[in-house]
Amino acid sequence: MKKLFQIFALLLSTLLIISILLAYISVWISPERIWFLAFFGLSYPYFLIGNLFFFFYWIFHKKKLSILILIVILLGFNHFNSYIPIIRKDNKVLQSSSVSGPEINILSYNVRMFNLFEKETRTAEKTLQFINQENTDIICLQEVLISNYYDFNLSSFKKHLKNTPYLYIQYLNNQSKDHHYGLAIFSKYPIINKGRIDYKNANNLSLFVDLLVGQDTLRIYNNHLQSFRLGSDNLKFLTNFEEAIEDPPLSEVKDISSKMKRAYVKRAGQARELSAHIQTSPYSVIVCGDFNDTPVSYTYRKIKNNMKDAFIESGKGLGKTYSQIIPSYRIDYILHSDRLVAYDFRTIKEGYSDHYPIRCSFLLNNTGN
Repeated sequence: MKKLFQIFALLLSTLLIISILLAYISVWISPERIWFLAFFGLSYPYFLIGNLFFFFYWIFHKKKLSILILIVILLGFNHFNSYIPIIRKDNKVLQSSSVSGPEINILSYNVRMFNLFEKETRTAEKTLQFINQENTDIICLQEVLISNYYDFNLSSFKKHLKNTPYLYIQYLNNQSKDHHYGLAIFSKYPIINKGRIDYKNANNLSLFVDLLVGQDTLRIYNNHLQSFRLGSDNLKFLTNFEEAIEDPPLSEVKDISSKMKRAYVKRAGQARELSAHIQTSPYSVIVCGDFNDTPVSYTYRKIKNNMKDAFIESGKGLGKTYSQIIPSYRIDYILHSDRLVAYDFRTIKEGYSDHYPIRCSFLLNNTGN
């Protein structure tokens, strides 16, 4: 019996090693080519936990397989560090003479249409009051809904965020006259240039603005990429999985898998298009928004490219930004050019939306690019 258990443990260890290696590979291969690899990237935390368990298991049994597992885990250290930052920048950089002001504060938040679809305008007002109280210089909002039907027009929207008077707001095409859905960028710095990136066959959008900050110009990107578009029944199935195990509805599994596959494929194209646009920027950039993908994904790697992740630079803990599914993931980001030094990254646990707002502060590093 003991020998049989050892064989089972060996097979499971091998399966977990292969799975985590496929998760590493998934960030380099577009889901447009091999879509199922994206699911391995999504499951990376679970493969990591499984491999850690068997690392200690085989150490206890004095097997050399533990060395192989350790090597495999260390191969993906950068992925681990993107979930729980261990190696972070030296705070002495902030005292360096090469770093200069002004301090730039930015907040990014998927506001889920201010919950107006629940006919609760008070939530919209509370959300905007909270954002205004954060007193940031730049605000990037996704899933903004301006609706005459809910008595929430653009004037009332702007009134709540008067600390950031410069606004660029854009809506998706083919909207009704009563409902306008899109993205917004508020700024206390003057906007000297602006534009939008439309994605084909998708209800998604990216915006960019060039801001005059002192003697410098910065480009800010605000993004909302393709979501899984899971319905209430899908979310109920995922959050009550223990009940579903007794009588697993195969149709629900197929529906969720199909939606995820379509989203991964669409998001890959959007990430590639956004990345190409970022490369053309003549200025240092800050890229914000809801990527709808985890740090171990083709989308994240493609957009991040040579930029830094503000959460890795100065964040703490798991940093999850989506609250609906537990355990959850970090899918909202603030990325930035090397010339910008990030500090005081925070994920704010406010319950006005299904996403948590994130914010960060920056200084300019005059020795960077």
